[in-house]
Order: sequence, then structure tokens, then C-alpha cells
Amino acid sequence: MIEMYLFVEPTCSTCLTAEQAVTKVADNLTQKVRVKFIPYLQLGIINNEHHQLDYQITLDYKAALFQGCKKGREFLQQLQTEIITNQTTYSKSLADQVARETSLDLEMFQEDRESDLPQSAFKSDQELIREMGVADHDNLVIFNCASCANGLLIKDLDYQHLHTLCTEMEAKIQKEAGTPNLRVL
Repeated sequence: MIEMYLFVEPTCSTCLTAEQAVTKVADNLTQKVRVKFIPYLQLGIINNEHHQLDYQITLDYKAALFQGCKKGREFLQQLQTEIITNQTTYSKSLADQVARETSLDLEMFQEDRESDLPQSAFKSDQELIREMGVADHDNLVIFNCASCANGLLIKDLDYQHLHTLCTEMEAKIQKEAGTPNLRVL
């Protein structure tokens, strides 16, 4: 299995492009792939308007994730497309519209959004960012779960580079799966 953690700022167009690239690569691999988009926000500057917007989008995304990772990612990407590409102003009604369009249970989404669960999940993400040593958004940490516990940090992500890397990783996993691990007694 391959695990990918993409650190994103919700209103960053480069991050949206990276999310689309990661999703496309993951969908085209034969190995099982777990993809997580982790909101990257600097806590010390959430008090300005732009970062408050990112924080609210993050909480909405976290609420959507409670209905499944794939649905949550779809929700985030569609909300970002509305805000970044279509220049739609964020509002709770826009988030509700995107929730409906991505087949979320709207009542459950609204209930989760108002609970403390999204803030708790956000705090866990911030701890993960510290643990992985990620210093900026638009960074990807990728793990080959079959061979080692060490991750690979990729900056300046582009589709072709990621595709090549994952294809090589997938071939290595398949090769290792075909070779039995023998223990010497």
C-alpha cells in the first residue's frame, strides 16, 4: 500500500492543482493507495480575514470527511473550484450547495460542522504537520508501507514527477510481493 499526505492551503490555486494531480495518480495505480489532504494553516495568523476563510473551509472539509475520505476530498476540491476558479465568495450556503452536489448527507454535514469534532480533527492535523516536519503547504509526504517506515517529502509537486515516482514505487512493491520473505532460524 502507498500512503500520500498532501498538505494544502484551502484557497491556494497551486494546492488545488496538486490535489488534482495526486488524485489522478492515485486513481491510475493498481496498488491500494490511501490519500489524505491535510490542511496547512499557520495558527499564529488565523486572525486575518484570508486565514479565517481558510480555517472555516478547513472545518467544513473536516465535517465532510466524517462521511468518508473520498467524499471529503471531493467536497474540498469542488468547494475550492467554486472559490478559486469560479471566483464564488465562500458562504455556509455555498458549502451546503457543494455538500449536496457531492452527495453528502446535508443534515449530518451541518450537524458535524457545528460540533467540536472538526476543530479536534484540525488540531490533530496540526500535530501531524509538526511530527512530519512539513514547513509549507503544497508539500507531499509519501510512504511505501510495504518496505519501510520512512516517508519521502516532495516539494514543488508536479503530475509527471509524482506519476513516475509512484509507478516506480508500485513496481518495487509488486516485485517484493513476488519474492517470499525468508526468515533464518
